[in-house]
Amino acid sequence: MKINAGTVITRYNGKPVMTDQELIIQDNGQPLIFNGMPQMSGGREMTVGDIFSTILSSKKVEQFNVLKADVLARRFYCADLVEIDESDYSSLLEIIDHNDQFVPFVLAYAKRALLEAREVLDNAEHKKK
Repeated sequence: MKINAGTVITRYNGKPVMTDQELIIQDNGQPLIFNGMPQMSGGREMTVGDIFSTILSSKKVEQFNVLKADVLARRFYCADLVEIDESDYSSLLEIIDHNDQFVPFVLAYAKRALLEAREVLDNAEHKKK
């Protein structure tokens, strides 16, 4: 089944969650503050692939050995669509359901991506019959 790893994570107000941002530092070495908030530069929109990649690469998960986790993390980091098998699907669902690295609305994007991939596969198999 194919996971849509390129789906952008958006907040409830519709703005994308950003990742890989850096503080803007002024000439005096202090961060640029505007309306009480430090200002950030660069970055990119966070995707479903980033969620899976981060979870699989930042700490050991029981569902995969380290080599398998690394391979999956790299695939999710680099691609818009990631092909996984049935056992990977079940393991990834379990990992998402028990993850404490991300807030629930972010994890919900990852879980929806898995469930949607399953639904597409089930519909395709149903049409074959």
